[in-house]
Amino acid sequence: MTIKLPKNVTAINPNPENDGIQLPFTAPVFWWANGDKKMKQVGGVQYYGGWNGNDDDVETAVSENGALPDGFLLEVRTGNDGDYAVYSSRTVTVVPIKARKRWKDGRSHSQTLCLLAVKNGDVREAWGPVVLSAKGYTTDRLTKAFASWVSHVRDVRAKIAPDVPAWYFWQAIGTIGDYDEELVGKVQKSPITPIKCYLPKITEKVLESLYVGDETAAMLSSLSEQAQEWASDKGWIEGKEIEVVEDEIEYHPLNLEEEPNPFD
Repeated sequence: MTIKLPKNVTAINPNPENDGIQLPFTAPVFWWANGDKKMKQVGGVQYYGGWNGNDDDVETAVSENGALPDGFLLEVRTGNDGDYAVYSSRTVTVVPIKARKRWKDGRSHSQTLCLLAVKNGDVREAWGPVVLSAKGYTTDRLTKAFASWVSHVRDVRAKIAPDVPAWYFWQAIGTIGDYDEELVGKVQKSPITPIKCYLPKITEKVLESLYVGDETAAMLSSLSEQAQEWASDKGWIEGKEIEVVEDEIEYHPLNLEEEPNPFD
């Protein structure tokens, strides 16, 4: 017997981040959360801003990949529907693989498939795939953060890894240093927490230490191929609402010249 919902029933979606075509592997979503200067006494992501992931989704990935990288905290938050638990971190060390973007509910929304790193002594290793989600003005800020890394490593990379794109070197994305906010909006100004890339002094030794390694490079190619259908899902990209509100930003995809671009 084939089971079908009644014609007058619209299927519910408990996790709207995961609508449309799904990735064929486990990749918990971490969404960007703006900081709040009123939360100074609390600190962490609630004050500085950073990444939050649903506890159940993250724990499923932990069961496959092992413990999360240092810096992640399990926290209880209170929302309109009561308390909920998240794993949060101010920054994540990743390399981007594929990205997709849409307009929904009057603002931009991007999801970027990444490979998350975990530190094992002095060596960074692949932990597993994650999806970084940003909405509104932070969509553009995330793109610019990734672009800043490309520019930052360009000169040294040209010397020691001219044929290796910037995406094969681990980069830290999130909030760096002290509390920061940016006022956005053409009509009514409101604060957001800008997403930034940590830009250390790059020497040949430093860049060598940030290379993902040959085995992980092969993993990235495999994940990229598996995620192609997800990244080009027209149903997700087009959504039900494509009208952009007056205050919304224009989305600027990265210009990586000759380099493969996860945002294509």
